[in-house]
Amino acid sequence: MKRVYGIGISKTGTTTVESAIQILGFVGYSNEDTAARFEEYDRDWPGSKFIYTVRETESWLRSVVNHWEWEKRIKREVHHIQVAALHSLFGGGLFEFDRESYIKAYYRHEQRILSYFKNRPSDLLVIDVCAGEGWEKICPFLGVPIPDKPFPASNVGVSPARLDSPTVAAAPDATQGMQTN
Repeated sequence: MKRVYGIGISKTGTTTVESAIQILGFVGYSNEDTAARFEEYDRDWPGSKFIYTVRETESWLRSVVNHWEWEKRIKREVHHIQVAALHSLFGGGLFEFDRESYIKAYYRHEQRILSYFKNRPSDLLVIDVCAGEGWEKICPFLGVPIPDKPFPASNVGVSPARLDSPTVAAAPDATQGMQTN
């Protein structure tokens, strides 16, 4: 069975894509580790497909701020592999929000992916699930029919309890255009 890897940065629809891949019956992975090490997975699993999730930058930044504030609030321990992957993607200071560093990391990761797959367009799908793209792009890419199920939507929006965080409140346009659950 062909493997499918989601290689977008966290908060770009990676969990949604992983759910979609699994609904379609593929072995699929989409997390910080696969995003950081996609070249290695490509070498180890020839014939795999890669889905790069993208998102409008300002929306992505708001989601990142909200996510990290939530992580700090619950004092969740981040698994050491996830920390290594995040360090690979974002560099140092990964638990403090620095707008410019995150923007640079986002575009550095994008350039790395696009350069790596530049001569293999049939192995890479670029998709913006946050803007509504879904089955109509993923299914033809994977060569399967569109299922009779709605496209999954994981981790959509933020809870109102998270909107009162000082970092979120200080972020430019922190809640503009965001859904609340």
